[in-house]
Amino acid sequence: MTYGIKEVANLVNVTQNALRYYEKVSVIDEITRDKNGVRQYTDKDVERIQMAIILRNMGMPINEVRSSLHQLRNDPTLEELYAFKENISELLDQLDERKKMIDLEKQHVQDKIKIVDDQIRRKKENPSIKIMISKRA
Repeated sequence: MTYGIKEVANLVNVTQNALRYYEKVSVIDEITRDKNGVRQYTDKDVERIQMAIILRNMGMPINEVRSSLHQLRNDPTLEELYAFKENISELLDQLDERKKMIDLEKQHVQDKIKIVDDQIRRKKENPSIKIMISKRA
């Protein structure tokens, strides 16, 4: 089955320009075109694009995405598979670290909301009370 660029963009939730860019910088192989020059993406193309997007969303630089996906072209060697696994394992570790930082920030904001809620409650109970709110979150 083949898809047009608009269909693929909708399927993988990126712009058509992003798809053209991935092709231009060789993240994905050159896309086959029909007799009118219209790109015709295959299921394999879509799969590679999805993998590229996942790697980019995980923070992998575009040149590493290109290298990683090229390692997995046709019948990769065991060493290439191990190298690819190592790359994405490192990205997973980085995501875990980012998640820890986000969780800490989230807890800080939740604590601040509790403080403000308490101040709102106190102000409702006694409108003349002076409340000081720190502008720092």
